[in-house]
Formats: sequence, structure tokens, C-alpha cells
Amino acid sequence: MPRPVDFTYCADQATFDHAISTLSLSRTLILDCEGLDIGMQEGALSLICLGTVTADAIFVFDVLVLRDNGINVNPLLRLLLTEDITKVTWDGRMDFLEIQETYAVELNGVLDLQLAEVMSRMWVRGEGERQRTNRLASRYFGFHVVKNDPDLYDGIHIVLGMANCLKEHHLGDGIEKDPEVIAMHRANGTALWLERPLSERLLRYAATDIYLISLLHEDFKRKSWINAANRSELQWYSQRYVTMFQDGGRLDPENVFMKGPLIMLSEITADTNAARYECSGCGRRKPIYCFETRWANMWPQRLPRCRVCTVVALKRQLPPNEDWMYVFDA
Repeated sequence: MPRPVDFTYCADQATFDHAISTLSLSRTLILDCEGLDIGMQEGALSLICLGTVTADAIFVFDVLVLRDNGINVNPLLRLLLTEDITKVTWDGRMDFLEIQETYAVELNGVLDLQLAEVMSRMWVRGEGERQRTNRLASRYFGFHVVKNDPDLYDGIHIVLGMANCLKEHHLGDGIEKDPEVIAMHRANGTALWLERPLSERLLRYAATDIYLISLLHEDFKRKSWINAANRSELQWYSQRYVTMFQDGGRLDPENVFMKGPLIMLSEITADTNAARYECSGCGRRKPIYCFETRWANMWPQRLPRCRVCTVVALKRQLPPNEDWMYVFDA
């Protein structure tokens, strides 16, 4: 029988102060948020979950009840803002956006394990183009599609969800996320996170993510995917990763280009001074090498959609956007 994850529910001054006192002693914390469609339009934050690096102590902050009880959460926000305290996340993009939209503050000092896993493929594991395209084909597009036009998928990587990564690395045995909560998620979406009082089952489900992220963090360090030589660089790129939606605010759930499992590392590793161009699909500004380009009349041109949005449109059988645009400042 799976053993439950221990946690402290923080909804009053005493539990809040105890949590802040404990967490402030750590230089590395595990972070995850829960709520109604966090990061999306009409989304809402419900829980901020933080744990020590090995998840020996896990605290579930009920931000809605804390607000109703008049608790000043600034000490919690200071932990999130402080660059010297590393916040380990798994795909922290929506967490960053929701915290920004809710409290008008920016999450700093992030180390994102989803990005670290992608970067380790080439940096540490020595994977090449064959492995990259095989992942795209087997997990998302199909081999026939990728084989027919490999150049179209140049530079595109597929990210792993946390559950798949745990499964691949045989982690989390003896700890499992509550199947009833998973079923509730599938049936009713994320609105259940706004109900009060929250059940013990839901709170433990949220706390379990902190424990599972801590397992992945330890595993990545053991494999040297995260090590002393690359950690600071990974954190630099992680901050870029989690802030990629920052300028546009909450995402439009109706826009199929906004969020998905595909990224281009060249967007994240690009020079900060590189010129950027707006994609007509996702609406984000990206470096020129995130677009298909050509030369015409001695001038460079690009397609309106970035490479990721182009292949997403192809997969979803949406009309192509092939109105080439001149790039006079490339």
C-alpha cells in the first residue's frame, strides 16, 4: 500500500509563521502551485506548496484562507522573490505567471527540472539529432510526418511531463498520486481547487508533487544532469524559461499555439540583445532563428509563425500561413 506524504497545512498565523521560520533556513526549496487553470485567463491561485530540498518538511499554504484570515503573506513572497534561495520547479511557467498576476511580484532564483531534462540530452547524455527527432516522432508527430520534412522540425524539442519522467527513471515507487483526485481532475477540471474547505485528500495530492519533484532533483544531481559546473547556467536559462509568457500575461485557453509540449532551446539560449520578432501564432517575440527564413530580392524573409507554431498548425491540420515577411533589421 502506498505510504502517504506528510505535510503541514498553513491557513492561520501560527502555522504560517512556523512554515516561514523553517523554510527560511534552507537555500534550496521545492515549489509547486495549484489552482483553477493557473496562468490562464480566468485562472485563480489556490495553494502555494513549498518544501525543503529533500521534502523532509512540506508546507501547503492556502492563499485563499490566509487572505480571508487577514494574514500578511509578504514573508512568503520574500522567499519567492529572493534570488539567493533556489526554487526548484517542474515546468514553473504557469506558477511564475500565476504568482505574477496574483501578487504583482516575480518569482526569482528558479531551477526548472523540465528544462534541465531537455538540456541534459545534449549537454550531458551526448544525444544527437537522431534521438531528438525520434522523440518528436514517437511522442507527438509520428515517424512518417517527421521523416517527410525533417528540416521543418529543426531545433524543436519535446518536453516531458513529470509523470512520464518519473516513470522513465523508475522513481516514486511507494508514493503515488491519489487516483480518485486524478479522476476528479479529469471529470471536473481544476475548479475543485477553489472549493473550501479543501479535503485532506486534495491537500495531500498537492503535497505529493513536492515530494516527487524532490526525487527528480536528487536523481538529476546523481546523474550529473545538474552539477556544480552547469547549475548556475541552468538557473539562468530556467529563469528565461519560466518567464517566457511574462509579457503577454495570462494565456488565452482558446489559442492552440499558446502552450504545449514543444520548445526551441535557441529561444532560451539566445543573446539577450538579439532582435526579436512577433509570431502570429503564439503572439510571443522570438529570435529570427525560431522562424523559417529565406532570401528574396537580396533581403531576408521569414514566415509569420515561428517554427513551433508552424508544426503545431500542421499537426492540427490548420491552414498554413505562408505570407513571407521581409526582415529588414536582421
